[in-house]
Amino acid sequence: MFTCDQYDDPLVNLFYFHHKKNCMRKSIYKELESNRQVVAGALASPEIIRVMSPLGYDRKEINFGNNLLAKMASQQDEREHEENLQKMSTQKLRGAYKEANSLYMNHLKFARLLFAPQSQSWNDMKLGGKRSQNMAGWLMQVKAFYKYAIPLADTFAQRGITAEELGQAEAMIEAVGDARIQQNQSKSRKQVAKERRDQERKEMQRWMSKFIKAARYAFDEDKQQLEALGIVVPS
Repeated sequence: MFTCDQYDDPLVNLFYFHHKKNCMRKSIYKELESNRQVVAGALASPEIIRVMSPLGYDRKEINFGNNLLAKMASQQDEREHEENLQKMSTQKLRGAYKEANSLYMNHLKFARLLFAPQSQSWNDMKLGGKRSQNMAGWLMQVKAFYKYAIPLADTFAQRGITAEELGQAEAMIEAVGDARIQQNQSKSRKQVAKERRDQERKEMQRWMSKFIKAARYAFDEDKQQLEALGIVVPS
């Protein structure tokens, strides 16, 4: 039996690692909040800026780091937005497939009764064998079926299947194909958003790593200032 979770083209891949993705999302927001605390603490303290300035971290440079944080946060929001859009397109594809496949399987059952095995019509409509277990193969089978079934509408009428119903089914198959294109486009946009987010994240992490290293050096004898920045001080 063909089920959505058997697609090679994943219809529900957003849900396969749902828990893992939630953990990653929480980790990113935790990282953002931790880094905001460091930067906000530095900008709020004239003493920290005074001590850090000779090391290259004056107010202008710390504001630069703050801008990196803002860019990364913005890209994370964009990535979340594109993921939600992909989820919607996946649901749309799943619904379109379920509806179209239900009608197709009914037509397939009657076609196998109407046409002799290995006849021209049997082969043209690809009536033999199992149904494909991936979306591309399934679309190829159903498109071939209705391409050759519709001209034989009079024969299908013997089983109560009208030409109008065959045409409706063909339109539903086209809707599945369109939904698949939209889902793939949405998946691509989400990947682009992820790559941009990851790039901004790397830049933020590089800056933050250097800043924290400089702060540890500057306040080696003043642990309270490190704590004010939210930097963990070994006990």
